[in-house]
Amino acid sequence: MYLGVHSMHSLKQRLPDKLIDSSVTPLAVYLLYKGVCGICGEKVDLTQASMDHIIPICKNGPHKWGNVQLSHIKCNIEKGKQLLEPIFKPDSRTIRPRELKKFMEEHNLLVKERIAHILSIYPAVSVSMLSVSFSGGLKVAMWREVLEDMIAEGIVKRDFEVHLSPKKQNRTYTKISLRDREVEVK
Repeated sequence: MYLGVHSMHSLKQRLPDKLIDSSVTPLAVYLLYKGVCGICGEKVDLTQASMDHIIPICKNGPHKWGNVQLSHIKCNIEKGKQLLEPIFKPDSRTIRPRELKKFMEEHNLLVKERIAHILSIYPAVSVSMLSVSFSGGLKVAMWREVLEDMIAEGIVKRDFEVHLSPKKQNRTYTKISLRDREVEVK
């Protein structure tokens, strides 16, 4: 999920603490909006999700629950700095821990399936190549933990290769591959 141009660190540099609610996270916003874009009202795939500030940060809009909404990355970019009334508003501003846990389980299963699919096409890939396959979608933090779990479960194996660079320096590369080509992700 794409947070937008503002990381929490840059938000803290641009806004006073009283205008930031740290419980407002991209995942919580996705859950709150039940995967529906607040700008166009259509369903948002997790890989195309963005967190939009209804009153933009550049116009001193707060990073708080009443001022954020889920959006498609494209809708958020098209909206830009405009002040638009949200089309879709969620019923509640509360995310229950059980909902978050269920969502994360579903998300992790989808990520596992995607990694297994990539590795079924490409027998061995580097971690950076795997990262490219998620480009425009999930940040490393959203899939790296799932990959580590797959390694621990024995679904995926990690190998290290050392190559000599043009400057005669040893470079270590990490290769990821499926242990058993017939493994089903559960």
